[in-house]
Amino acid sequence: MAITETSKLTERVVFFEKDYEKGTQQQPKEIHIQKYRCWCDVKQKFLKDILNKNGDGELEDKTVIAIRQPRKEFIKSSWIAKIGNQSYEITDINPDKTTKEWLTIVLKEVSL
Repeated sequence: MAITETSKLTERVVFFEKDYEKGTQQQPKEIHIQKYRCWCDVKQKFLKDILNKNGDGELEDKTVIAIRQPRKEFIKSSWIAKIGNQSYEITDINPDKTTKEWLTIVLKEVSL
């Protein structure tokens, strides 16, 4: 996925790490700790991209974003991403090995 301009980074994405704390009656309660936030480019989905790889006609519910590759903090696949009011789990991370400038992340919608 080629990106050449930072002007395409128009959406805000926030990455959270899942952790647990003791809730009421000593039951573990899941909490989300903000780890990193930045601007992203949400890539447009085309029908050929969202058709299930098995060819059975089911649509995949995945979103692809591109961000500038972080210098200090590396995004982890165990984190949760949030764009607007929608939360996503990270299914794939593809760093730019050539220029080390962009990071492509594949997300799947989840309800928290």
